[in-house]
Amino acid sequence: MLKKVLSILFIAVLSMALIGCGSKKGDKKPAPPPPPVPSASKDFTYLEKVPVTENMPVKVYLDGTASMAGYTNKNAPSVFKDVMKSLEPIFYARWKSNKIEFVRFGDSYVPFNGEDFLKFEKEDFYKDIDTRLDNVIKDTDNKNLSIIITDLFQTNQHYTSLSNALETKCFGEQKDRSFAIIGVRSQFKGKIYDVANHAPVEYNSVEGNEATYRPLYLLVVGSDADVKVFTYEFQRKFKNAKISLFTNEYACYSKLALGKDFGKTKTGFQNKGDQDGIIHIKAKAGGKVNDKLAFTAKRLPVGIPAQYKVEITRLEKLTGGGSGFLAKIMNLFKKEKSSYVQADNKELVTGTANITVDEANIDSEVNLSVDTKKGNEGKYRVTLGMFATRDDYADSQDVFKGWNFDENRVPASDAEIGTKTQSISKFTQLVAEKHHLQDKPGIKDIVFYLDIE
Repeated sequence: MLKKVLSILFIAVLSMALIGCGSKKGDKKPAPPPPPVPSASKDFTYLEKVPVTENMPVKVYLDGTASMAGYTNKNAPSVFKDVMKSLEPIFYARWKSNKIEFVRFGDSYVPFNGEDFLKFEKEDFYKDIDTRLDNVIKDTDNKNLSIIITDLFQTNQHYTSLSNALETKCFGEQKDRSFAIIGVRSQFKGKIYDVANHAPVEYNSVEGNEATYRPLYLLVVGSDADVKVFTYEFQRKFKNAKISLFTNEYACYSKLALGKDFGKTKTGFQNKGDQDGIIHIKAKAGGKVNDKLAFTAKRLPVGIPAQYKVEITRLEKLTGGGSGFLAKIMNLFKKEKSSYVQADNKELVTGTANITVDEANIDSEVNLSVDTKKGNEGKYRVTLGMFATRDDYADSQDVFKGWNFDENRVPASDAEIGTKTQSISKFTQLVAEKHHLQDKPGIKDIVFYLDIE
């Protein structure tokens, strides 16, 4: 009898322990998936107003290796040919650029311009063996917009070398540089080489059935504005293009405003009016002040994260000059000008945000908390930013997930090889991680002024 009772007690305790393990407080909730990537549409016409580098030199590098020959589609029409012929009109129309150079790369660099341009439509144009995309990235000129057209069929080792070259060329010290991967599907009739764990494959797409078309990629390197605008203009022309954009700034035309509940809390801010279109608020010294601001921005028509954390990236205090009548009289003699300098009390302002991303906008309610204790009086310029985690950022850039097959497994069929790209998701992850480490991309430089009196 005693054994039976002890057995029942043991089972009961074990069950409670298991239930407890399954419902721990603080269990990390899975991050929401990235918001849907919209297509270029009337919602993004604001990108038509973004200033670009007029008369900018453009260099187009076309992969001349044998695996590209199939895109010529046995002399029949193809999306690949349309892409090649669309580049000059795009640049003439938007950039007013007549400095467009086409170069075949592979075993060597061979220009093909003017009368030679249409040679790209012939199979015998593609005879080289060595792709080495990392060397092409190193060859790009920072003064140009560079476009590399390739099947991007690489091994993991090659992707590592390529992402390292991009890190050096685009990220870190090159603050105004961006990088984009644009993917389209094109008709294909020919051989596919360099398939891991597999012999070369003869693949023929079916005309009119886009699901059978082969992925083709444009790697775009240039100034941030030029890369953003080119991706938009290209997507307007090729509606089904997919784009992964590595830019330091996800949003355009961002604006901070007073929240709908601003000033309703007992310990809130007071609106001091806009200063050059920037929010200017004040609070009385003596404790903690909490209130709400509203943030809105136009998003880009590319993959961006869904979750962000608010950070105060700069806190500056107004020094010198003063604002009172006596101070102004004294300054006439001292000729001392007021200026903002880095403030020491970095924890003066903290914040959180509830962010919503839809197909056109990024909207957020920003909850600010200010420590207005004695000694913190003064006039401040506050710059905040919103940033995603490295993993969320990498997930948002994996827009080619449906086109990916893993190098480390044998492809299920020749059709999988023909319609997908070897380890493309691995490549976007490598680039995203390096970009996040070097430049911490996000929604940046949101400024407001704060007076603590």
